Amino acid sequence: MSFAPNVGYLLLYTARQSDLEFQQNLIINNLQQLIAIGTRIISVAASTDPLSPDQARVAALTAAVQQQEKALRLTLARLQSEYQVVTKMIDSIRKLISKNVEMSFKTFG
Repeated sequence: MSFAPNVGYLLLYTARQSDLEFQQNLIINNLQQLIAIGTRIISVAASTDPLSPDQARVAALTAAVQQQEKALRLTLARLQSEYQVVTKMIDSIRKLISKNVEMSFKTFG
């Protein structure tokens, strides 16, 4: 492939890499918020009577938070895998661009 398409692919994959970084940061922030919520729920559970009806609500909230946290962690793992693939593609494209530049200098030099 020639120089121009490789540069186009490099720009495309670099933009995707940036998008993935942003999405990962958002998920990490959401996880931190869920952890804070979970901590508050646990503190409320500790201060209520174990036989009260509030304990059932606390258990339901805890289960919901854990389910959301699991889903976010799975999404984060998927994004991290995709990020690694995109990073490898960027490295490959940079090598191709470097080879194209070397070939151009050999041809004209």
